Amino acid sequence: MKRTTLDFRWGPIPLRLIPTCQWTPVFIKKNSLLTEPWPRSYHIYHKGLGLFLCNKAELERVGWKTFQWWINKPFHRRRALKIWRSQITELLCFVTPFTREYIQKLTDKDLEAHWKELNERIEDFWRVAIIPEIAGYGALPQLQRALRQHGLQQSEIDRSASVLSSADRLSFYQIEERNLLRIYRIRSLQQRAKALEHHALKYAWIGNSYGAPGHVSLPDFQKRFRSARITWRNKLIFLSRLVKHHELQRSRALRIIQATPELRQIAAGIALCVGWQDQRKGILFQYLSTIDVFINEFAKRAQVPRRYFDMAHWEEVRIRLSASENERLKNRTEAPFIAQMDTNGLRVVTGRSAKDFFKENWEIPTSQQNKILHGIVAYKTGKRISGSAYIVRNHHDLQHFPAGRILVATMTAPEYIVALRKARAIVTDVGGLTSHAAIVSRELKLPCIVGTKHATQLIKNGDRLSINTKTGVVEKMMK
Repeated sequence: MKRTTLDFRWGPIPLRLIPTCQWTPVFIKKNSLLTEPWPRSYHIYHKGLGLFLCNKAELERVGWKTFQWWINKPFHRRRALKIWRSQITELLCFVTPFTREYIQKLTDKDLEAHWKELNERIEDFWRVAIIPEIAGYGALPQLQRALRQHGLQQSEIDRSASVLSSADRLSFYQIEERNLLRIYRIRSLQQRAKALEHHALKYAWIGNSYGAPGHVSLPDFQKRFRSARITWRNKLIFLSRLVKHHELQRSRALRIIQATPELRQIAAGIALCVGWQDQRKGILFQYLSTIDVFINEFAKRAQVPRRYFDMAHWEEVRIRLSASENERLKNRTEAPFIAQMDTNGLRVVTGRSAKDFFKENWEIPTSQQNKILHGIVAYKTGKRISGSAYIVRNHHDLQHFPAGRILVATMTAPEYIVALRKARAIVTDVGGLTSHAAIVSRELKLPCIVGTKHATQLIKNGDRLSINTKTGVVEKMMK
């Protein structure tokens, strides 16, 4: 099944097929918004986790062409953003009426008709939403090349690229946190309580993730609100100044290295892509709430466990399933399967070939167990960080993450935010300077080393680690 070198890895992280199958249109040539389709790629799904694989050189080549066409050209960039804003409005307006109570009253025919229309709208949304993601993959190597041409050493390149790739706006998590903290400005306790209820209703989706639904209740928001009683003013000041701080850092870095117009243009484009991509995740998590309401209703009417539809393509989600369809979905929850994506669309592979592909690609090969890890410094503090490691592999690990530990993961995703706020530092196997871990570490001013390759295999829970945020070296300390 594998025909090319699959040296680009994203994951494994908690992941379902249902929220990712809408990416399929980006692999189809009829997507007129991409200069070329995304390279042939593979998703491996196993026990609630997912791993994305493709050829790195091909991804960067296609990404750079996308960046040059859509991001570097003002007219095309404005056009893409205009389409994007229009699709956000249309999609969110469409999903708003579909509450659990409303969907329960639909006939079987109407339920399936609305489900089909929802997924068609999501596919249209992704034709634009994929632009900043694939463009970012192509632009970052070009930014590093341009920095190298300025005579910078690798450590200086990593440091400058980290600053220049920071987002040009607050993340959707930071916007939610800012709006929550602003409620403290309301003096009336009664009005404050009403504002908190409205906030909980507006941001109930904030706990969603690629791996599982995560409706956040009013008591959860109330608990967070109370915990910020002493620090809310300082946090609001920090958030209000953060974007300006990033802008000043970028300007200073460009001035120090005497950046050319080309380098400035690439840096500005990457900052746009990072912020745009984060906004896309926020919209995705909002419509995931509607998808989950639909899936719960379909599972109830089809009389199958809800987890079956988590591992289904949206076209496979139906009320009436044959015995063979039921068995096929059940098998996907128990054995590894592959979602192969190319210009022909999505094809699910199971059985022996899927198991062989899984064994060959799931784990990163390890070497000596006492190896010192080297990675990319995503956020440095100028000093060594030491602490105990805590390995995060799934939702259970996230929920039980103890404050003050060094979070070690294959990579992070948006649902890691609660644990990251309690972490002392971050270490990941995979990822670069525009990865989720790198972006969040800069937002939280949290020491972070990404791309170590073997951290989750060489480090165990409780290991004492020493992190050098200047060199990107992670070492085990003697107990």
